[in-house]
Amino acid sequence: MAINTRNNSGKPGVFLTFIPLLGGLFVDTEVRRAAIKLAREHSGAQQKDGYQGYKGTSTSAKALAFLKEQGIQSVSSVSGVLRGIAYNESEKDGVTYRRVFVTVRDNGESYTLKLDAGNAGTHKLLQKLANVALNEEVEISVFGSYKPNAKDPTGPSFTDYAASVKTAAGEVKVAEGAWNAVNEVVKALEGQLAAIPGVTKEAISTATRTAKTNFFAEMAKELGAEMSAARDAEKAESGHVESSNETPLHGRSVIDGNVYDDDIPF
Repeated sequence: MAINTRNNSGKPGVFLTFIPLLGGLFVDTEVRRAAIKLAREHSGAQQKDGYQGYKGTSTSAKALAFLKEQGIQSVSSVSGVLRGIAYNESEKDGVTYRRVFVTVRDNGESYTLKLDAGNAGTHKLLQKLANVALNEEVEISVFGSYKPNAKDPTGPSFTDYAASVKTAAGEVKVAEGAWNAVNEVVKALEGQLAAIPGVTKEAISTATRTAKTNFFAEMAKELGAEMSAARDAEKAESGHVESSNETPLHGRSVIDGNVYDDDIPF
């Protein structure tokens, strides 16, 4: 990739954000961030709008067309050796943002994906990265797909978010048992809430979404801790004993010794 930015440690890096409305990864620079904001305004999309395809007159299609006119397109995938995973929470204007960061390195340059911890694509990515080791060569993509209602154009359509992780051995599968584990948590919560008089379906839906996010946030923390320990062992073996701590720093995340700002909405 030819676009370079710098994080707060002064080291070069490329940062990419998954934008649900646009269904893909976009290089995160101030100029492109401003362009995406204009694309949202041009399309009439709300901040929480999801992907609705690249064809027709949907807000997603309008926003993507606007960006294409500016010469801005999504990044299909990111390749390199896996160097770190981190989870962080930050607050801006009273809103809490829950993020997952994934960093790979290629030819001395870092590429960091900034993902919404509540997005289904992030959940699928984490389940696959659970089967990838530190320094393993990977190709990562996160993307949205849209299926209109074929029987009733005015009826409900289906939006899905997914992730692909490839290694030298091929496509990586999700960690065994992960879906069963999260589904058990959700079903138990649904049962508890349904037994409470007056609880609405909307309240139950919100609670289960939060439960899923919490589940995968913990997964990100665990995977991040494993990666951090592996990097520390790597450094100790090479004679560098300083810690590669990934503790969140007031709206920032630390991965592989690099500090990333984390207070900007998608």
